[in-house]
Amino acid sequence: MNFDPDRIMTQMVSAAHDLVEQHIVESMSLLQCEEHGSRVTVASEEGKVLLNGQSCCEAFEAQVAAALVEIGASPNVQPDEQDQKPGPPKAFISHASADKERIVRQLDELLRERGFETWLDERDLLPGKQLLQEIFTHGIGKSDVFIVVLSANSIDRAWVREELNNAFLRYIEGSIDYVIPIVLDSVTPPDFLKNTIWETVSDLNRLPMHADRIAATVFGQGPAPTAPPPVYAGIPVHRLPSLTSVDEQLFAAACQQVLDRNFYHPVVSFNELFQFGKSNGMSEEQVAESLAALEQHHYFEEVIHGLGERYACAGRISHHGMELYLTTYRAEEYRSDKTAILSLIVNQNARSSRGIAMTLKCHEAIVQHVLVELEYGGHVIASHHSEGMSIHPNQTIGRVLHDLEGGR
Repeated sequence: MNFDPDRIMTQMVSAAHDLVEQHIVESMSLLQCEEHGSRVTVASEEGKVLLNGQSCCEAFEAQVAAALVEIGASPNVQPDEQDQKPGPPKAFISHASADKERIVRQLDELLRERGFETWLDERDLLPGKQLLQEIFTHGIGKSDVFIVVLSANSIDRAWVREELNNAFLRYIEGSIDYVIPIVLDSVTPPDFLKNTIWETVSDLNRLPMHADRIAATVFGQGPAPTAPPPVYAGIPVHRLPSLTSVDEQLFAAACQQVLDRNFYHPVVSFNELFQFGKSNGMSEEQVAESLAALEQHHYFEEVIHGLGERYACAGRISHHGMELYLTTYRAEEYRSDKTAILSLIVNQNARSSRGIAMTLKCHEAIVQHVLVELEYGGHVIASHHSEGMSIHPNQTIGRVLHDLEGGR
């Protein structure tokens, strides 16, 4: 009789998940506040248990929290509301011995440099210790991240598969946060990892870039044991659409680059952004990937690729991008500038971007942005020339000013 290990593992994982889910739903549905009669609402959606408590009183909240602790679950809250695990994120690296010199030792070092506390057999398995207890209890059992190196050397190794199966069940239970497959030699991971994004390594010389990507996935779990978090981790972001935190930090730096000039010049130097990234702990590959993403999502336009250059060298911030930056990062100041610009147009017949900028001592980049916004809205007819912009407003311009002043 032939057995398919991957199919059996997939069925085991699914069954374990269903049992955990059923246990949580049944246990929490029984809770009821003795004083107010409130209950928690429990639902299952897309493989997750959604729990919403009726916050009628502190006593019932404490009752719900105690029940969650007892069954080993946690409330369905946003990440910033959850208690962070103490210390740095702990990573277990599962691999075949044949890959140790090839990739594992360097990966271990790179991850420690990026703030992980790693568990590696040749360093952490000490004489006299019990092998199974050390690996499954102190290694995998105390890890936040399980990294498995899948290669021609390891894909059929029973020991690696046993570690992977154990870690994946812990991931289903919630005691491991991430299972990250590192794929070499074009091998195909087991079926139960088909919905997990693999990190495919085709060039071992680019292993630092792959370590950056792993760190980007896990970052925020805690401070580093051997190195501090990268500088960019401390830069606040506002989660602009389709952008990662690194994308947004680079984009904000690009917008500020334009506004820091004493004159209006809309072209952004990407070389300056590479320098900004380097000074804030970003790798060259991270910056290049982010600039490509910013162009793809139309935050940059008219991007220039120099002849023979590896990366793009310059580009313009799109109108859409600048509007998002101004309304997100400089909302009050931008609203005040916009109101003042419209007031000059409506009440003092101002017609040129340069004249408005000089009168208000406002950066011409912002003035021209507001005028283009009015042009897109059909409130002015604009002409662009070497001295900036000239406009001819139509009859609706006063309404725009009225709406702005009324919305204060």
